[in-house]
Amino acid sequence: MLPAPRLLRDVRDSNSTTTPDLLGAAILVVAVGALALGIVQAPDWGWTSDRVLAAWSVAAAFTGLCAVRSARHPAPVLEPAILRTRTFSTANAALFVFSVGFYALLVGNILFLSEVWRYSLMEAGFAVTPSDGPVAAATAPAAAQTLVAIARFSAGNAASTRPSDAGMRAAPPTA
Repeated sequence: MLPAPRLLRDVRDSNSTTTPDLLGAAILVVAVGALALGIVQAPDWGWTSDRVLAAWSVAAAFTGLCAVRSARHPAPVLEPAILRTRTFSTANAALFVFSVGFYALLVGNILFLSEVWRYSLMEAGFAVTPSDGPVAAATAPAAAQTLVAIARFSAGNAASTRPSDAGMRAAPPTA
């Protein structure tokens, strides 16, 4: 985050007169909220209860409505054209796969500590908290390289798709 103001430039469309799609934003909020409601309440209400199925139906309907509205609005909440960019779609798919495994690990750690070792939920939460620091420290260099690549790409210097041309080279060894 620290090099971001130096490497990235703020680009605004001064000719834009359209207002953002506020109704589309509200539709998206309802879709995500209904999905979360169904997932969170399913263990208590029952996975096939009418309330859970209704929440998931609302989520599906509003997701479709958001997609249709985004395709038709001049300033949509979710830009449909970005989904056709292979880099963006691949990165999001990879992030999804990584997140499933990572969050399963986090939940597994909490469940192990609370069920097997009989920690309270508070103790289990504090027990896994120290793992966040090393993860942040380990991913910081990759984040910095990503910011450099974004800055070079936005400046028009990354015409090639090779990582070495986009600032993704390994740093030279230091003596």
